[in-house]
Amino acid sequence: MYDQSANELGSVIMVFSKKSFIKKINRFTFTLWVVTAVLLSITVVMILLLTTSIVNSLSKTTNILQDIASGEGDLTRRINLSSRNEIGILSKWFNTFVEKLQLMIKNVKENVQTLNDILNELPLVATESSDAAGKLRENAGNARKSIDKVNVSLDTIDTSSKDM
Repeated sequence: MYDQSANELGSVIMVFSKKSFIKKINRFTFTLWVVTAVLLSITVVMILLLTTSIVNSLSKTTNILQDIASGEGDLTRRINLSSRNEIGILSKWFNTFVEKLQLMIKNVKENVQTLNDILNELPLVATESSDAAGKLRENAGNARKSIDKVNVSLDTIDTSSKDM
């Protein structure tokens, strides 16, 4: 051993027997294998938990999408996933899309109902218009007859006034 000025302070002699050295190396190797096995086990368990979580989320999302796509197409169903991973984000945006689609379909349904109401009233309006047109024609005919009578009267007056 040396001090800061590079002067020798003394020396240490270590003596190991080959047997004790091999024993310590074997113990270290065993400890290393145990630590590696524990870390590998923890890693495998974490991967399995993560994989199971992802597969369950995907399976749930797939089942709901399949239910909506086939059968009645129930747009009131939502994907209830509270996870903050990609599948949770996908579910959130899918729910937003379905809400907008549901609102659009509701608006279309209301507009179709309004059009049906108008179409149902159209024959009545056409009948009323036809009746009104008939009355106008009748009134115009009566007015013509009245004008003809006035003309005849005027002609009679004109003829009478000439004779005088």
